[in-house]
Amino acid sequence: MGVLLLSHPQPPEPIVQRINALDPDLEIATDLEEADPERIECVVAYRLMPGVLSRFPKLRLLCAASSGVEKLLAAPDLPPELPVVRVTDPLQAAQIGQYVCGHAIGHVRQFASYVEQQRNAQWLRHAPAPYGSAFATVLGLGHTGATIARMLGSVGFQVRGWSRSGRPVEGVEVLPGRSALAAALAQTDVLVCTLPTTAQTGNLIDAELLAQLPAKSMLINVGRGEVIDDAALAQALEAGRLAAAVLDVHRQEPLPSDAPQWRTRGLQVMPHVASQPSSEAVARTVVEAMRRLRHGEPHPNLVERALGY
Repeated sequence: MGVLLLSHPQPPEPIVQRINALDPDLEIATDLEEADPERIECVVAYRLMPGVLSRFPKLRLLCAASSGVEKLLAAPDLPPELPVVRVTDPLQAAQIGQYVCGHAIGHVRQFASYVEQQRNAQWLRHAPAPYGSAFATVLGLGHTGATIARMLGSVGFQVRGWSRSGRPVEGVEVLPGRSALAAALAQTDVLVCTLPTTAQTGNLIDAELLAQLPAKSMLINVGRGEVIDDAALAQALEAGRLAAAVLDVHRQEPLPSDAPQWRTRGLQVMPHVASQPSSEAVARTVVEAMRRLRHGEPHPNLVERALGY
């Protein structure tokens, strides 16, 4: 059985080495032009160029080399019957949670003010808010969102979460519906978005939603760039209706040098660094997916195309 490893943000060599160690019988290719069309049964990709999948008549599985799958699902030549599996890393959610907690704590403790004061050689103390008084709201309570919510709670935030399903999450107050979300937003100090790109989430964070946040609030997006109405966010920041925003994900990556986000007041642009699946996680997911494929077993990380994740 052959596997083609394509367009991953990490160098392929460590992934290939781990796959070979876990299953020496798997044939691994990393060059599209050199891959044998008659041998490849699985393609592992972060994104796909048009026409790639049609080269492989024996293709039985597409493996997303990240937790996000929208770029793969948008491929125009994606066969409707081809199973799509995502890579999962048990430590990735905690890594994102650490990233979010760092930004959230920095915001409520006013670290940015002290950085500015240092530039001006200014010694001025700001009284911190009482520990446990800050509110965080998390949009999306899948594995990543729930982990972030619990980690925020562990560092003193009062945490509420909102999700499409409304399923309960231990240690988190889950908001039932948009009306409850609106009430929570009015008290929110830090709004965290973990939502994927779907037909329902596009531009979900728009001018109307942003207007429900207090002017002191920070927005942190570690979901997908398409969830944010960029123009509405820029207007809110420039007008002082929102204090700060951290965007780790963007509609276009890399973000072009002439994009307005680079120059928007209060907006911190991050180059999609909140987390990255480890080479070990990618290798284990591929090997397990191929094992299940050989034995006709279902895969627990199979993407539901109708939902978009």
